[in-house]
Amino acid sequence: MFTTDTATVSEAGTAVKMAQYYNQSHHTTLTGQEIFELAGTGDKDAQQSLQQLYHVLAKTIFNLQYSIDPQCFVIGGGISANPALLPSIEQAIDQIMNQVSIATVRPDVRLCQFRAEANLRGPAVNYWQQR
Repeated sequence: MFTTDTATVSEAGTAVKMAQYYNQSHHTTLTGQEIFELAGTGDKDAQQSLQQLYHVLAKTIFNLQYSIDPQCFVIGGGISANPALLPSIEQAIDQIMNQVSIATVRPDVRLCQFRAEANLRGPAVNYWQQR
């Protein structure tokens, strides 16, 4: 495992990096999706890796909420295909809000319409709009 205390979001807040850290400590070559699946079978280390990922994402969302106050956060890409993603991030946000007594605004987190295809559709739409 790794510590999220000093890691940046790009170092600890992606499924790809989560898989890299998991694979380094377990001498495996699993993808992020496979770690999600492994966690679903009850593997404690995979579950801990996911909890760290959710915590980093929730803490980032929380800090952005209080820094720039967006209306909502929209998550897309491959990670958004996991049905446990949104409830797990929501639970991690709840934990943070319970620890921070001045927190009164709860971040609104949603999954984007095109989920895993968002990173493909966005550039395509941008290309066609630039023509």
